[in-house]
Amino acid sequence: MQTQTKDEHEENIIVVVRVKPLSCEEGDRKCMTVDRNSLTIDVRTELKTFHFDYIANDTVRQEEIFEIAGRPLADACIQGNRGPRVW
Repeated sequence: MQTQTKDEHEENIIVVVRVKPLSCEEGDRKCMTVDRNSLTIDVRTELKTFHFDYIANDTVRQEEIFEIAGRPLADACIQGNRGPRVW
């Protein structure tokens, strides 16, 4: 029986979610709660919670998103890695 070994470049998929600010048409209706790794949405009769590797709320600046998701990806590509871990 063969033992499977993990390729040194093999990584899991990392999911980063960015919540957009509400537009004027959407008003002040807040139907979700965000923390670092979970997003809870009020769906009329119940709350649904989803978990991700990182969630940026509507106040996170573009520079922060780049540091979290973009820079590790760019650095890995420059180093020739084919499966960078973003978060």
